Amino acid sequence: MRVTQAAPMRGAGLLGLLTRCALALTVCLPSAWAHSEGPPPPKAGPKRGTFEFSMASAHPFPAEHIGRYDDDVDIVPPTSVMLLLEYFLSPAWRTRFFYDLSLTTDKRIIAGEVTEKVIPSKLGLGLTWAPWRWQVLHRSRVELQGTLWAGMVLEEPVEFFPMWTGRVHLMQDADTGVGIYLGVMYAFLLNKAGPFYGVSYRF
Repeated sequence: MRVTQAAPMRGAGLLGLLTRCALALTVCLPSAWAHSEGPPPPKAGPKRGTFEFSMASAHPFPAEHIGRYDDDVDIVPPTSVMLLLEYFLSPAWRTRFFYDLSLTTDKRIIAGEVTEKVIPSKLGLGLTWAPWRWQVLHRSRVELQGTLWAGMVLEEPVEFFPMWTGRVHLMQDADTGVGIYLGVMYAFLLNKAGPFYGVSYRF
């Protein structure tokens, strides 16, 4: 199995620009505080009732082809946009909703023959646990988060699937504002795994 690089997508390019802007804010603002009177003291943590909206670029890959290099299959990694809305039940527990819209097709080149298949949209509801948090760069915060999802494929016949995601989330402020994250996912039954990364806003 060989992986063929896909052509860049508009959505992925926009998301990459937003990610770079958020990273610049994360790095530059704490530096500015360091030359002033200093940042305000860190808060206790995100409270119940806090919301977070985020947009991510995801690259789910057929798990059965990971690590296989002895077959005559070229796979173009698909790209999708995930929209996520999160509600905080407590600092460590949150509920999440996601909608996944594919930007590309499932494209494979098998023995020189190209096959393409439309990838249906998906949505799901999940429960997130984020027990580990570290204060960095004065008032910024890094979190490790894990989420179990109940997902649904939006095509006939409707197919349900469980999914697990884990991500490292860097917030410019401990409780509010812009953040960036990088994570991995695995969809059971669909047998797809891959990375995702995105920009979030907590309010």
